[in-house]
Amino acid sequence: MIGLIQSCPYKLILPVMLVGFLALVGCSQITEEPTVFPTNTDPIYVVSINESIRTKGYDEYYKKGITTASNYFGKIPGVFIYIYDTSGLNIVIEDYCKKVDTYTSDNYQQCVQHESTNGHITKDLQTAQTSGFMTWASNKNGFYSIFFALKDSLGSSPNDDSPAYLAHLAIHEYSHVFQAAQTISGQMQYSELFIEGYAQMIGQYLGQKESYLSFKEAMEGAFFQYNLVDDSTYLNMMNQNFLNLDANLRMPFIYSGGSWAMAYLAYKSIPSICTQSCTQGISALKNYMEQAGGNNHEAIFTTLFPYSSYSEFYSDFYTFISALTSDSAKTWVTQFSQILNLE
Repeated sequence: MIGLIQSCPYKLILPVMLVGFLALVGCSQITEEPTVFPTNTDPIYVVSINESIRTKGYDEYYKKGITTASNYFGKIPGVFIYIYDTSGLNIVIEDYCKKVDTYTSDNYQQCVQHESTNGHITKDLQTAQTSGFMTWASNKNGFYSIFFALKDSLGSSPNDDSPAYLAHLAIHEYSHVFQAAQTISGQMQYSELFIEGYAQMIGQYLGQKESYLSFKEAMEGAFFQYNLVDDSTYLNMMNQNFLNLDANLRMPFIYSGGSWAMAYLAYKSIPSICTQSCTQGISALKNYMEQAGGNNHEAIFTTLFPYSSYSEFYSDFYTFISALTSDSAKTWVTQFSQILNLE
């Protein structure tokens, strides 16, 4: 089940932030359901940032990331991208709430009031002023919104992430739109390990292919972050779909550990005779996201991957990752990168 996902640090070293996939919340409901649906097949952008950020190319690289994801997953109707800093806050709220009023059962005025005070658009922009950025996606009634809230001075510090690096996060968020678009309700029924782990891993994989970042280095960083925490509860948490998971463990278990889980699942799906350019596992993961939008997602899983249940996979993956050291993790991800022809 997907609801409000708490913000969490995306990388350990740099103070940047990431939110995953949200259900649209915070606006009062009315009884009548909307009858108008978005029809745009290409993403529509609302960009309102200061000139300093614009000249550094943050908005252009985020657009490139969205294009990369759209080329891979296909065009999805009803996608709107909001890229903004403090100077563009009111513009984004106004545009977003007009669309909320048009495409959902929520009210424009109440949406504006909420987003101007306690909503994610305002609060996550405030967080971005210290964390660097916040990025997240939401869905309601086939109206998909992706937000990229930026620190007003982003790019002025040597510790800030580069525009190219952040492009892979656009892929991450678009993958959530792709996941939601394969369902009837817009809510993914499978585990967050697949929701966020896949988005994280595929963002890094496609990001490497477009030279936005190094897949190998991103995976090594993810293992480093996972390895910092006590993982004795990890297997139980996977089997319980992370019910009652401590907020401090969301990043190492669901995002970092999840990216490793998806990489391992892709690896296990590669025929043993294949040694180079072996993308069968990557394709199987995409096929799973396409087919697993209903309640039969575990049955779909068992037809696509060499496991008889989620539980069997979780046990195998936990045994694998628990045995890794920093050195053996680097060795494994190097070999996996070579098999994928990323090296």
